[in-house]
Amino acid sequence: MTVDEIIEVLQYPDGIFPREEITEAVARQEEITPKLLEILKDVIKNPRSLIEDEDYWGHIFAMFLLAQFREQRACPLIVEFFSNPDEKFLDTTGDVLTEDLPRLLGSVCDGDTSWIEELVENDSANEFSRAGALGAFQCLFVNGIKSREEVVEYYRSLFNKLERKPSYIWGNLILQSVEIYATELYPEIKKVFDDDLEQENVIDLEYTDKLFSEGEEKRLAEIRKSRQNRFIGNVIEEMENWFSFKEEPVNQPYLKPTLPSFFDFEDVNDGTPFIAPPKVGKNEPCPCGSGLKFKKCCGT
Repeated sequence: MTVDEIIEVLQYPDGIFPREEITEAVARQEEITPKLLEILKDVIKNPRSLIEDEDYWGHIFAMFLLAQFREQRACPLIVEFFSNPDEKFLDTTGDVLTEDLPRLLGSVCDGDTSWIEELVENDSANEFSRAGALGAFQCLFVNGIKSREEVVEYYRSLFNKLERKPSYIWGNLILQSVEIYATELYPEIKKVFDDDLEQENVIDLEYTDKLFSEGEEKRLAEIRKSRQNRFIGNVIEEMENWFSFKEEPVNQPYLKPTLPSFFDFEDVNDGTPFIAPPKVGKNEPCPCGSGLKFKKCCGT
């Protein structure tokens, strides 16, 4: 199998997880890394082509493989990719934006957070991109790359540096500060609430106080076991169970479950088949019909 053949399958896996090709890519890391970097450069340069090609997966596999390789050259490219404010462009990453961006950036930055800081502080970038970049600092702390003091001091600088207008980043900054038990930032946190800058319902003052009251040991234990704070490891283990690659029957009817009699429903178990509702990705339209994305509506 040639490198070009591997790349072709990674770009268009056709719904089948490319285990063999990923195994080959890892075995030939030095040879395939330039090709993976080129994939990211191409999609950044031609965002419209990525938006229009719904079957394309090259950028996702490139990001995850480069993260497994701890390839520092990928850091500015991933930052540039997620700095694009076009939601349709970012939607091509599916749940990677909201679930894996902190891990991706933490895996490829090699402790140099200058690129990540640019994304966090970029007022024109997507709010979830900025939040994901901010989460990379917690990831770096959990993995022993940054000290707690270094992370807290960067958070402190953001309280003084970010534009003081309501935005999602404020709530996320408070949440990150609480999770790392930065009680020394409480005056800054309180000021954000006083100025009504946290309007996205990410966290409120009462919940902030509750989490702080649980103590440092519990807070740090929670973030250390969080999946979002683990560097990207084996790509096969990371991705092979993604819903996109599962061959599950679509619209498979099944019987209603038997419910206890106290529910007092008529014909609860009458054998009538019904269709299971489809799973909804966080970046897909909410099935309730609100017009919002699932992550901003019923998926919150």
